[in-house]
Amino acid sequence: MNWWHSDPQTNSAPAQRPSARKPSIVMRVIVVGWFAAVAGVMVAAALNIEPLNRMRTDFVAIRYVKQARRASTSPPLDRQGAITSARRAVTLAPAHSYVLETAAEVFVRAEAYAEAVPVLLRLQQLTGIRRTKQLGMCYLMTGQVEQGEWLLEQVVRAAYEQRHAGVAGLQLYATALNDVGYFYALADLRLERAKHYTEQAVGIQPLEPAFIDSLGWVYYRLGDYQQASFYLERAVRLMHPREDPELHYHLGTAYARQGRIAEARRELEKALALDPGNEHAHDELRRLRWELPQPVLVDL
Repeated sequence: MNWWHSDPQTNSAPAQRPSARKPSIVMRVIVVGWFAAVAGVMVAAALNIEPLNRMRTDFVAIRYVKQARRASTSPPLDRQGAITSARRAVTLAPAHSYVLETAAEVFVRAEAYAEAVPVLLRLQQLTGIRRTKQLGMCYLMTGQVEQGEWLLEQVVRAAYEQRHAGVAGLQLYATALNDVGYFYALADLRLERAKHYTEQAVGIQPLEPAFIDSLGWVYYRLGDYQQASFYLERAVRLMHPREDPELHYHLGTAYARQGRIAEARRELEKALALDPGNEHAHDELRRLRWELPQPVLVDL
């Protein structure tokens, strides 16, 4: 017998029943809600479910890696800050594809090649995303020449086949030629091949400053500083009004090898204004301080 029904042995007024029923419903809701909450907590603890924490961690990691990209691409560049932020992002989200891909890009831009390699390999293992060109470059720059060269030649071969199969156009092919040639020049390896690749890239796109800069840097590595300056000057002019610290560094270094001290200092200082962490430019400026200007012959 439910206690809220009227007792037949009494003359209780029906109006009293609603006031007796309300506390019962409220209490039931409270009790059921409390048990549900406790059960939810116990299940989550038992299963070790942390989706909210994972989302928060990924969010922080993405912010770090975006910050790292800005620091490595927006002048004045902050190489060390970019590397530090990228490291934090990878530590927080070691299986997040966007974080890994962007962090690898940052490491390569900041010349932290040894740190980029494991990130690129992890990205490929977890997601199947292959960054063959970047991995090949990092292998070259960390002394793993055979592996690096094999990967980079795969890039050129694939771009060539795609071009002739009609899958991709000349732009993709020219970019592959330029990038691989430039990587060889950076590593000071396979310079004749680098010259061949970058000359082809410039032939396809003769007004692309990045391609012209690559060809100029190959000539620099070959020791032809006059020819290097010709292409590097052209690259800087075509890039204007945009400024690229790498182009100014290349041109300043080529000037320095020709004894054009004032011009070299001007370009190297421009490079450092845009990229204060460029140790190569700092080294060139330090070297220039120990060099005397070219002697001027006068008639006595």
